[in-house]
Amino acid sequence: MSGLAAQAEWLASGAAYGGPAQKRAACYFTNISPNTSLVLQTGPTITNNNGVGQTLVIDECKDILNLVIPAEKTCGIAADIANNAVYSCQTRVADGDAINLRATLEFRDTSENVLRSIELR
Repeated sequence: MSGLAAQAEWLASGAAYGGPAQKRAACYFTNISPNTSLVLQTGPTITNNNGVGQTLVIDECKDILNLVIPAEKTCGIAADIANNAVYSCQTRVADGDAINLRATLEFRDTSENVLRSIELR
């Protein structure tokens, strides 16, 4: 039965906190391949510590790129968040594509200053 379903790899951050001034979480996904597009098999999400997906106020990955990131391009998502909770970010790509995907979760304050930045792995 091997080969019937494509394998996938998850890219995710651990649960993190930007501090009491945090108001927005943003995740950026960059395809570093010079000539190959990659497909996000699962739309990227930002979740709270209970695993509940947050409402995205920005979704460039789906709304602009339809989950396909062209070579050497970036897309991002963002959600407004509470100032007293932890959050994480994740997406899934086809097996082997994760080598060309770089991703970062940022916590920002009301002025959009970055309070903390975490690499997804």
